[in-house]
Amino acid sequence: MRTEMYDLLYQAAQDPPPPRYDVEDVVRAGKRRQRRRRTGWAVGAALAVAVAVTVPQIVTHPPRRVQPVTPTPSVTTAGKPRAINFTFGGYTTGRFSVSTPFRWTLAGMSAEIRKKGGDPASPEGILTVYHPGVADPIAAEKGVKRTTTSPIGGRPAYFGTDQGGFPMLVWQYAADASAVVAPRSAGPGGYAMTKAEMRQVAAAFHLGNATPVVVPFRMTVVPPGYRLVLAQWEPTEGLPAMIRFLPVSVANPRISDVDHGPEPDPHSAYADQLRIEVVKPVPGEFAGDSSSGTQCPEANHGGRCYRWLPGDKYVVEALCRVVVKDPLAGLVDRIEVADPGNRATWLPANQAFPASAQVGG
Repeated sequence: MRTEMYDLLYQAAQDPPPPRYDVEDVVRAGKRRQRRRRTGWAVGAALAVAVAVTVPQIVTHPPRRVQPVTPTPSVTTAGKPRAINFTFGGYTTGRFSVSTPFRWTLAGMSAEIRKKGGDPASPEGILTVYHPGVADPIAAEKGVKRTTTSPIGGRPAYFGTDQGGFPMLVWQYAADASAVVAPRSAGPGGYAMTKAEMRQVAAAFHLGNATPVVVPFRMTVVPPGYRLVLAQWEPTEGLPAMIRFLPVSVANPRISDVDHGPEPDPHSAYADQLRIEVVKPVPGEFAGDSSSGTQCPEANHGGRCYRWLPGDKYVVEALCRVVVKDPLAGLVDRIEVADPGNRATWLPANQAFPASAQVGG
């Protein structure tokens, strides 16, 4: 069973690039792992493979800096994009603290679970809260042993254990909505949270006021047929921040899949994802500087384009193995970036992307 918790809580080194990739791929993947380990953002790093497909040409415009936008509630009536909001905030219970959510997807939201006196380099676990109407994703998994436990907040709950012994607590926090607490592995057969501690975190959970999911840039152009499926950032420092789009034919049927992996298996349905990242790069990760303009170093064997932002502290990068060089470069040229180091300038996601790129729009 591959769930978001696995991708978040295991080091990228567990997923090295397949042998078919060249030295440049390996070096770049290694630098990404360095950066994400340094920031505590452990996600998978298997590289995608190029797939030939044609998309319309995107006209190139000079990059612009975007001005701060005051968040406003999103309208969810028919014909309008669904609201891209977080519906809970951070909270504490005993020695545990749950962060404000750092990840939004079509299926749900995720937050770190940390314990006072715990490992400062890793969270004790991840809380994933699914949107109302999204079916319990664990219930349908084959090979999962489910053991009923006493209700949480008066609603059904159970512990799920996969064939490898990985435990999860699943409960209903509303009549048509589920949530999951998954602990970090702490060695063979060991986990960073006990079952009682997992229940403690779940019992203290509560919904709050909806707050817009914010992102550090605006895109006025998204390739036709692509839909926003994920927005996330490193929980503590904010960067790297990543946005993911998938073709509507993939995004809509897989609405209950919280995470598709940052660089999916080349044989999966997610190999044609479009990923946009704003990063504070490690030394040597990107060539050039802010005077170099948009660069596409992998134009001959895959879609990757980036540009340095003014001040040479941050880079905005687009990766899509199915978008050819010129349209991808034009897309990067047109991305309007706020101040990545100042979250107050970030934009509500509903305002940062064309309505046509949002589900429901």
